[in-house]
Amino acid sequence: MGDELASAVSALRPQRIHVAPCTASALLARRMPGLPAPAASSLEGFLDVLGAECSEVTDTVEVLCG
Repeated sequence: MGDELASAVSALRPQRIHVAPCTASALLARRMPGLPAPAASSLEGFLDVLGAECSEVTDTVEVLCG
């Protein structure tokens, strides 16, 4: 899915993008380095749930909306 997403987004931007997997903790450390540990822990848990429970994309909305 990362390659498909990168291709779709790159078509809309002047520069190609690359999608690479990373952990929630690595993402937060890179994007929010000063985040307090309790907040980082809470966000990591939230992002982990999203990654596990929302990793599959379906066409349900498209089917329902026509």
